[in-house]
Amino acid sequence: MGPEGVLCRMVVATYPTRKKKSSVGVTRAGVVYELFFTTLPQQALTAADEVSLYLHRGALRACALR
Repeated sequence: MGPEGVLCRMVVATYPTRKKKSSVGVTRAGVVYELFFTTLPQQALTAADEVSLYLHRGALRACALR
């Protein structure tokens, strides 16, 4: 992907909408879609691990700031 020929993996995460409107992703027919891109090889992490790391990045930043 891209002019340099860098390979990327795209992960699509979906979850049902909640009472509060999602501030990220796209909502369609009661489902929120979020896209995640990584240059890590597929063997490095599962798609679930990739999304989990992204979703918990705030906690990691907070620990680093202490």
